Amino acid sequence: MTSRKSRTSSETAFTQARYNAEEARARNIVGRRIAEARRAGNLSLASLGRLLSEYGVSISAAGISKWEVGGSVPSAYQLLSVCHALGIEDGLSYFSGEELRPLLNGEGMKKVSEYRLDLIASGKYRPQQADGA
Repeated sequence: MTSRKSRTSSETAFTQARYNAEEARARNIVGRRIAEARRAGNLSLASLGRLLSEYGVSISAAGISKWEVGGSVPSAYQLLSVCHALGIEDGLSYFSGEELRPLLNGEGMKKVSEYRLDLIASGKYRPQQADGA
């Protein structure tokens, strides 16, 4: 019989998550989400590859296709570049699985993004800086 170590409250908070990496990998959640976002942006595999090169990621259309069909997965840095390139603001929620999908469809998310840009342009809203300032 294996003994269990007692956990701190912060460790318990992290272990209560429902996300299962093995399950997500088996279901190819990351690849499917990349394909979904690419199609929503009306991008071909080649055009996404060119866009990613602007973020320092050198990858062919075939390499992106491998991500999308589950033959390989992007590195953490590549995935961050995908988020930037495709305008995915909350990568954690977007790539965590279907049960965490936004309540809005693609058109609704586009409208929210447009409204955010309008607020920024009007000066009524200033995005929080990465350093928390």
